[in-house]
Amino acid sequence: MPAEGVHLPGLEEDAPAGHVAHSKVKFSPHNQGHLFHFNFEKQHFQVTLGKACNSQHHAERIARLCYLRFEAGDSKDEVVKYRDAVLKDLKVKWTQGLVKEDVKSDADALKKRPADTDASSSSKKPRAKEPRAREYKGEIGKSWASQLGSKASKFKTGYNHSDFFDGI
Repeated sequence: MPAEGVHLPGLEEDAPAGHVAHSKVKFSPHNQGHLFHFNFEKQHFQVTLGKACNSQHHAERIARLCYLRFEAGDSKDEVVKYRDAVLKDLKVKWTQGLVKEDVKSDADALKKRPADTDASSSSKKPRAKEPRAREYKGEIGKSWASQLGSKASKFKTGYNHSDFFDGI
């Protein structure tokens, strides 16, 4: 049952193409659950993937729809009620098998897009790593400190314990 006075969007309803909501809504990986979030006039808002049936597409879409609600003048409490009603409706439709998850989200496209699409940079070859002058990996005998306690220490020659402890 939808909340009173809440219009529930269809499964493919989204912000219009080119709308500012597409750039304002950001994906954020988080160790307690990935989410899509945005700030609207200093108010933080988020939709988690867990609440959206682990669907990146639907979490992102619902976050954009919530952005549209903020733009329309709804308060944060009204938008939270709207989000919760839409997520509840999504869960009902998901359990009924009415939701298809093969839709690619904008976040997926951003992740797979190469970082630099400039044609001039694509002709450049990657630089090989320059060899280091000295490659030390902690082996015994390579540093002066590792020689301090060994039998072969260059620093032990001429050092006699009895010089210091004879009179004790």
